Amino acid sequence: MKTMLFRRLLLALLFVVSSHVAAKDITYTTYQNGAAEYAIDIPDDILYGQGESGNHMGQIFKSADMDAKLFTYGIGNPDEKIIDDLYFDELNPEDKDERVFTYKKMSNDWFVVTGFHQGKVFYTKTILSESTGLIKKFYFEYPKAKKATYDDITIKLSKSFKEL
Repeated sequence: MKTMLFRRLLLALLFVVSSHVAAKDITYTTYQNGAAEYAIDIPDDILYGQGESGNHMGQIFKSADMDAKLFTYGIGNPDEKIIDDLYFDELNPEDKDERVFTYKKMSNDWFVVTGFHQGKVFYTKTILSESTGLIKKFYFEYPKAKKATYDDITIKLSKSFKEL
């Protein structure tokens, strides 16, 4: 019985260590969107671009198993909303009752909101460009069961997402 427990613990530890090492071994390629003037680092061999949108302002990236999806885009701001308005809108979507918000942070020209929705983790970062007035955003979602796999990738996405 003790031997079986020891083996299970050892296997769990090896899994955690190998997952952590694998996350560090990921290479990234910077996707630059010239039309919306933003850049973000995309993990090679994990998320695959599906081609830019018709207006060239964004792109969807999907994992091979379709479990993870990353939406990147820039949109105009015809109502000239300020960052506070955009943040309020993000925290009050139509499906707010179906979402659990776990982290929120706002700065002068950007904010982050993350949580759970329909069995998935979601992470979104929004930048309001002071120079162009464009709203630049990415939204990343993946199954809760794969949180350990995608958490380090999410951090890299967030840190690399910037205006050009």
